[in-house]
Amino acid sequence: MRGVELVDWPELPENMELELEAIALHGLEENFEVLESLSLQEHQELAQEISPAAVALHRYFLAQRTPNFMNPKKKTVTNRPKVGRNEPCPCGSGKKFKKCCLH
Repeated sequence: MRGVELVDWPELPENMELELEAIALHGLEENFEVLESLSLQEHQELAQEISPAAVALHRYFLAQRTPNFMNPKKKTVTNRPKVGRNEPCPCGSGKKFKKCCLH
């Protein structure tokens, strides 16, 4: 929930908002009074919703990522010329590329 507070999350579909609320119930201090008023059985039933909610949110955001991120074998095109391992590093350090920026 700290991550949600730190980053400006995009608007979620209603069903995903419900998933986030299942996590927020246990993850935000402002909800602790609500949790304390529940019976042990009610608390345990609500706690069981956290894991499926996290998985659902993960799947939702995974589907939102770019195709290039999802397919790491796909090569991206760059305008930079390819630097050989034994050539001087383009950063200007004077070291060979393999000992500098290539690591």
